[in-house]
Amino acid sequence: MYGFNILSGGARTVLELANKLVERGHEVTITSFKHESELRLLKKINFKALFKFNFAPIGGSFSYRVVKRLLRGSVFYPYHYVDNRILVKKMPECDINVGTMSFTASAIYESGKGKPFHHAMHYEPILSDNINIRHLIEETYYLPTVKIVNSSWLQNAIKNYLDIEVSDENIVHPGFLNQYFFPRPEIKKNPNKKRILSLGKKGTNKGLADILAAFRMVYEKNKNVELVLFTGDKLINLPDDLPIVVINSPMDEELGRLYNTADVLVCPSWLESFPAPPIEAMFSGVPVVTTRFGVEDFAVNEENALVIDPKVPQQMANAIMRILDDSVLREKLIENGLKTPNKFTYDAMADKVEKIFKSNI
Repeated sequence: MYGFNILSGGARTVLELANKLVERGHEVTITSFKHESELRLLKKINFKALFKFNFAPIGGSFSYRVVKRLLRGSVFYPYHYVDNRILVKKMPECDINVGTMSFTASAIYESGKGKPFHHAMHYEPILSDNINIRHLIEETYYLPTVKIVNSSWLQNAIKNYLDIEVSDENIVHPGFLNQYFFPRPEIKKNPNKKRILSLGKKGTNKGLADILAAFRMVYEKNKNVELVLFTGDKLINLPDDLPIVVINSPMDEELGRLYNTADVLVCPSWLESFPAPPIEAMFSGVPVVTTRFGVEDFAVNEENALVIDPKVPQQMANAIMRILDDSVLREKLIENGLKTPNKFTYDAMADKVEKIFKSNI
């Protein structure tokens, strides 16, 4: 684990999968750059780790961290060489060694410990603005590791950008904690104030500016709306002339209840590998507007979601207004969203991962 929010996203997926594998009789160790103090965060979600946590010193020496910060963005950026040396030293002997991002995949291959697997959760080269780092990340995909991807979008991206084939059998969709995401009829929506819900994350690729622009268009035509952004980021410079509510880091039960207060969920990202909010909202009985990248494995336009192009706020606004104004369409999307195959479980994920491991060792 490297650089993730330990409570959500890819890190949470890794934690839940690790527990599931331990329950099936496997011995699992996670080597992480996270500090041991972060385990207290897991208490917030009542998560009990069944696996072993192996913490590596964060970022090497003080001098190294200073040099890395000063050289960030330059051709002399020190890659993650020191970081990888730390990971190699800390990781235990094993039969199967899995890197869950590009640089850790490099470290597990270099370690020579166990059969090397690269469980990719995004096409990472496109997430970096530094061309030197992009090239270094691309090189990690060419290492002789067994590739696992979390979506058909990622499978196609690796093929299109790098001409590397990943078989359909090696697509492992993330699991979801379905016990939190379901319709809650006891939660009543405000009939006089339509609520538009979206994940609000910093970073251009997350589309925050687009949802803000789209919401302004909607608000200009309908003053009985509000935008609710849920986020783990500190959002600043939000427009103060629009009704915007920010909810900080809702988890599990709180997040499940939050979905049920919404009249529409919007995923504005420019690119995703497998975004969680759209499918969590579907399972919660909320109609969805989502950009088209990363949702190919579960979202069908005009059937269980309105799928739009990224970077087009007007298109996003039009889709939101369609759902708010058209009760027939809204009910269709809700009904079909609830029928979306509920196959994205951690048991299904563990089944697939075990099958891949057995066929490659």
